[in-house]
Amino acid sequence: MEEIIHSIQDFNLLKSKIEIIIDNYWTVFHFKEESIGFSIFILEEFYGLQEDEIEDSLTDSIFVTRQWTYSNNEHSPHDRWIDAIIVNEEEKTVDIFNFKYKQNFKDVGKYFESTEIDKVMSFLRNLFERNDKAFINSNPRIKNKIREIEFLQDKKYINFKFKIHFVANIYNWFSEDETIRLKCEIERYQWSVEYDFMLLPTIVNKLSRPIRNINWRFRAINDRYFEKSWYGYKALIAEVKWEDIVRLTLENEELRGNCEATIFDIANNNINENIFDDNVRIYLTQSKSTINQWIKRTALSADESLRFFFYNNWITITCNKIIQDPRVSAPNITLEWLQVVNWWQTIHSLKEALDEDPENFKEVSVLCRIYETSDINFKSKIAEYTNNQNAVSDRDIKSIDIYQIKLEEELKTKWFFYERKKNQYISEQKIKRIDSEKLWQAMLAFYEELPMEAKNKKKVIFTDKYDQIFNSDLTADKALRAINIYLFVEKKKRELKDEKKYLGHASYYILFFLKKITWEWKNQNEYEKNYPIALEYIEQIIKKETEKLGDEYFDAVLFKSNRPKSYLSELWL
Repeated sequence: MEEIIHSIQDFNLLKSKIEIIIDNYWTVFHFKEESIGFSIFILEEFYGLQEDEIEDSLTDSIFVTRQWTYSNNEHSPHDRWIDAIIVNEEEKTVDIFNFKYKQNFKDVGKYFESTEIDKVMSFLRNLFERNDKAFINSNPRIKNKIREIEFLQDKKYINFKFKIHFVANIYNWFSEDETIRLKCEIERYQWSVEYDFMLLPTIVNKLSRPIRNINWRFRAINDRYFEKSWYGYKALIAEVKWEDIVRLTLENEELRGNCEATIFDIANNNINENIFDDNVRIYLTQSKSTINQWIKRTALSADESLRFFFYNNWITITCNKIIQDPRVSAPNITLEWLQVVNWWQTIHSLKEALDEDPENFKEVSVLCRIYETSDINFKSKIAEYTNNQNAVSDRDIKSIDIYQIKLEEELKTKWFFYERKKNQYISEQKIKRIDSEKLWQAMLAFYEELPMEAKNKKKVIFTDKYDQIFNSDLTADKALRAINIYLFVEKKKRELKDEKKYLGHASYYILFFLKKITWEWKNQNEYEKNYPIALEYIEQIIKKETEKLGDEYFDAVLFKSNRPKSYLSELWL
C-alpha cells in the first residue's frame, strides 16, 4: 500500500483559503472560528451554495448561536452532531454533513473519530422513527430542517434519498473495521442512505490547478482521418488510440507530446483539470455512478472493450491551431491551446481503469472530432450541443454563453466581477463579486416576478426562463439594479433577524412585493422607502396561513410555495 505523505503545504494552503472565508464572512455571520470557516468553505466551494443558502443549511450550534438570540429556556441548544443539512426538494435529496477540522498540523494523520458513526446513526434513527422527544433540546436550525423534511414527505409524498458526508482536513477516514461497521449499520435499518468521505487530499486537489496553455501531439491510426474547412472554420475527424486520449489530459507536458508513450508511461500521472475549463461537466472523484463504473469495466474487458467504439459518441476538442505534417499518410498532429468539451466523466473513468490495471487495459480506438477556431461564441455552442452523456448542470452549460461573456466584460468597466462560473474571481473582494446564480435568482424574482421559482426551482433560470433574462437587452445597469435591491433586502434581514425570524426565508418574495408596489422603478431610494410596506404584506400573509394551518405552519414551507403570491389580490390596496 502506498504511503500517504502528510504535507504541511497542503495543510497551509487550505488554512489560507479558510482565512479568506473568515475575512469575507465574519461581518455577516459574526464568527472567527476556523472550524466554521472550514464548513462554509466546503459548502461554497464543493457544493455551490450561496451565502443565504449556507446560512440556511448550517446547523452547527457554534454557528447558530452567532445568528440567533435565545430566551432563557433555549440556552446552549444542541446540533445533534450534525453540522449542516441541505434539503433539495427538486432533486429529492437530503445531504447531511459531519465536519471535523484540525487546527494543528500534527493532528492530520489521525483517523476520523469512530464515535461519529454512533452520533450520526443516532440522529438518523431518531429522524426516521419520528422521535420528536430526541430533538427537544436541539437548536432551531435542526428543528426547522426536521420539520421541513417531515412536511415534504407527508404533504408532497417525497421519497428522499439521504447522503451522509464525512468531511475533514485529515488524511485517514475510519479504520477498515469501522467503515464496515458504518455500512452494516445502514444496511441493518434498510435505510435509503449513502455515505462518502472528503479528506484533505481531495480538497487540495481541487484547489491546485496548473497552467492552462495545453498542447497535444498524437497520431491518427493509419490514414483514418478527414479534414474539412468551411467559412473560416476548420474541422478534423480522426480515429485515435484510446490511451492517446488519456495521454492528452495529463499534466506532464513531455508525455502529452510523445506519440510513442506506452500505457505504462501514462499510468499514475495526474490529470490536468484545466484542460476541461470549457467543459460544462463536473467530474466527482468519488462518484459511483453506474455509467462511470461501466466505462471502467469496459476498458478492462477483453470482449466489451472491442465494442467501445460503437457504444460511445466521439470526443470533441476545440483548439486555436491544428498543425500537421502533409508529407506522410499517418502524420503527427499537434493541437495548440486545446480544450476538451465533453467526455469529462469518460476520460477520468478510463484513467482510473488504466491506473488500476495497466496490463489489462485494452488498446482500442475512439473517434475524435477537433475544431480549430478562436471564435468564443462558436466554441460555447460546440460545448453546449456536444454534451449528452451523464447529467450536466444547466448553469455550467450556459456559463460560456456569449450574453454572459458580454455582461462580464461590461460589469468590469464598473469595477464589478461577474462570475459566470463558481468562484471565477475568488481572489477579488467579495463585495465586488457577483455570482451568476445569485444574480439570476434576483432577476427572476424581481423582473420576471417569479419569487417561488427563484427560491425553490432554480433550474428554470438556466432552462425555460434563461432567454427571458439573458438576451441582447441585458445591461450591466439592469443587472446591478436587481442585485443591489437584493443586497439591501439581505442587509435588512440581518438587522431584523431576531425580531422577524421569517425574513430568513422571505427574501425573494420581498423583492417581488417591492417591484409591485414601487412606481419609480429606477430609483433605489424608492425601493428602500417601500420596504416596511412590503413587510406588512408579508406579515399579513403569515397571519392568514397561521390561522389556516395552526401548528402545521412554518416559514420555510410557505416561502417555497406560490401561496404568498396568490394572496396578492386580496391584500392589494
